[in-house]
Amino acid sequence: MSAYFQSSTHQQPHNHTYQQQRWQPLWSHIPNELVTLADYEHAARQHLPAQMQALLFENNLTSDSNKDALDRYHWLPRVLNSKPIDTSCHLYNPHSAVPLDMHLTHPLWLSPVAHQGLYHPQAELETMQAAQVMNTPVVLSSFGNTPFNQLLPQANVGVVQWYWQALPSAQQITVQSTGALTQARREYNLQLIDELIEGGLQLLVLTVDAPHTGVRAVSRRLGAQLPDYCQAVNMPNFSHHHSSLNVSENSLTHLLAQAPTWEDIIWLVARCRVPVMLKGILHPKDAQLAKDSGCAGIIASNHGRRVLADIMPVASCLPKLREYVGDDMIIIADGGVSSGSDMAKLITLGADAVGIGRGYIYGLALAGALGVAHVNKLLLEELEVTMAILGVGSLSELRPDLLSCIN
Repeated sequence: MSAYFQSSTHQQPHNHTYQQQRWQPLWSHIPNELVTLADYEHAARQHLPAQMQALLFENNLTSDSNKDALDRYHWLPRVLNSKPIDTSCHLYNPHSAVPLDMHLTHPLWLSPVAHQGLYHPQAELETMQAAQVMNTPVVLSSFGNTPFNQLLPQANVGVVQWYWQALPSAQQITVQSTGALTQARREYNLQLIDELIEGGLQLLVLTVDAPHTGVRAVSRRLGAQLPDYCQAVNMPNFSHHHSSLNVSENSLTHLLAQAPTWEDIIWLVARCRVPVMLKGILHPKDAQLAKDSGCAGIIASNHGRRVLADIMPVASCLPKLREYVGDDMIIIADGGVSSGSDMAKLITLGADAVGIGRGYIYGLALAGALGVAHVNKLLLEELEVTMAILGVGSLSELRPDLLSCIN
């Protein structure tokens, strides 16, 4: 075992009481042994307290079907075809309700991860600092611990992940009918989004796959709960059912009643002043509905298997998603990435860009902004090497004939 995994000089104890004492990064420099994202994950599992790991990994604490699905794919490289490597990424959809035209230096995105104050005292500010250095877009979580107005001005691309909001109770009392309540809720969400646009929002990501937070059995089993200092400061009507680890019929009924419908999406997309993407799309017919609704794209994600453990892996869904929506619709794939090769696989299977979630949180918890930036650097270097070995010079050359699935 590598020395840095054995050393206890900087290691915090596994029974660290994160509820009262904020977690501090272990390292101010990157140990030489951290050379892959898998190394970061191993270090996180070695050092983070068990309850923090439960909150971070949830159903992936012992296995990850997203990663397993990617591992079933193997490369068939072309040789004697060396060329310069260009990882630039053009996300272009001129047919959406608000056209999307975004030029990026690489296809890596940092996906929304809630409550980053659990892993670093500076929370999302550290993540944003690393993203600036690496020119990486960050999708800011609505359940973050830093106000959007502190983060959006710093962002390379202003992207916020939004959950459909219920109308405040005081306003619900004045509504006389179900139809009026639906309309009031729509206008309320649009008002909040307009305020974000004034603050720098350029792309709205609406999460649609979590009408309920799920059973969260791993966290419940270990008694893992968010500490009081992890407040969802950007949620106007934050209710603890979003972070609660208890499941009841009342909360389920309430949440389902507040969840958006396709009619709500159509209404919002037609009025939103920035492009809209839907996060949590796996079924090809839902992808087609998103396209028909005027969305600029989708994020193919299964919520890290957090809300439903036995859900289809993202990699397995991508080819059919691309088949249904064609070439214009933007697809960002998020699920199971642990290497630059995995990034290339998802792009080959149909994605335009790739997101990571837990992967950069390992870096945040272990070494702050430096760790997040290093995770980005490792993945992008591996992507370039993978492309070079495959004999492709650009992302558009990553075609399905280079990939074979081994069952």
